[in-house]
Amino acid sequence: MIEQIQKRSLVDEVIHVIRQNIKNDIWKVDEKIPTEPELVQGLGVGRNTIREAIKILEYLGVLEVRQGLGTFVRTKNDFSIVINSIHHSDLYEHVEVRCLLEIEIAKLAARHSTPEDMRDVIACLEHRAATNQQDVANFMLSDKKLHLAIAKATHNKALQATYEYFLNSSYQYTLELVTNKNLPDPNQQIHSELVQAIQHKSESEAMRIAESMLAPILRSLDSIKADFVQNH
Repeated sequence: MIEQIQKRSLVDEVIHVIRQNIKNDIWKVDEKIPTEPELVQGLGVGRNTIREAIKILEYLGVLEVRQGLGTFVRTKNDFSIVINSIHHSDLYEHVEVRCLLEIEIAKLAARHSTPEDMRDVIACLEHRAATNQQDVANFMLSDKKLHLAIAKATHNKALQATYEYFLNSSYQYTLELVTNKNLPDPNQQIHSELVQAIQHKSESEAMRIAESMLAPILRSLDSIKADFVQNH
């Protein structure tokens, strides 16, 4: 049987290269890895791709960024299971993790957001409202931009990078959430309420609304799963 080629994003490719270099002792534990410009030139990708990959690896504990000194290898442990688990989880697990992330993001955005952050968030909210839901690709993009703007408002770069990577790794699941008519749809009104709670610095209300956006989907998936088991 021929194994299919896996399609990966540029960030995935950079993560893979860094992991292999660490695994093969090209970059040893406690050693400094090449600088950002060196990685850009050596790997042939943009600065933003390198930065996102490094942020994710730092959050996973593989790399450590030391201000003014550079980026160092913290561990040689194979963390590929963390990456693979995202791609091989089922829809329920995807929604469950997304719910956990978005509750924490809502809380921290309410705590740390600035007026400038909120201008960006509100602009994204308005763009989402103006996007035709029948144009699935554009609607998914506008929804993603809103949630990423909220994540940016947390001012927690590790959480923001993890959430963005999670969304980028979960396109098929997000597509199913948007197009599956059997699942509840978090509408524009509840997104507006979430943004308002964040703007008013109400952490508990923002967390409650964030949970209420995805909890009905989890309950529906539970019901679908129970019906399937009962009928088979």
